Amino acid sequence: MPLYEYDCNDCGENFDLMRKLSDTSPVKCEKCESENVKKRFNVSSFKLIGKGFYANDYQNKGREKKRKTGK
Repeated sequence: MPLYEYDCNDCGENFDLMRKLSDTSPVKCEKCESENVKKRFNVSSFKLIGKGFYANDYQNKGREKKRKTGK
């Protein structure tokens, strides 16, 4: 289940909830139980870098071929 971050617009509390994608029940603040909450959007800490990913491998091979042939 994905972990989502929420901010309460009434009391200012910041909290995390694990919710299913199919879950349609309203989110309530853990501190004041208000339904006036807003989902936070954060940058993911997951990055695809380095060798082993096809985009990097193909790009490097293409550059090497161009260098060798001079085209």
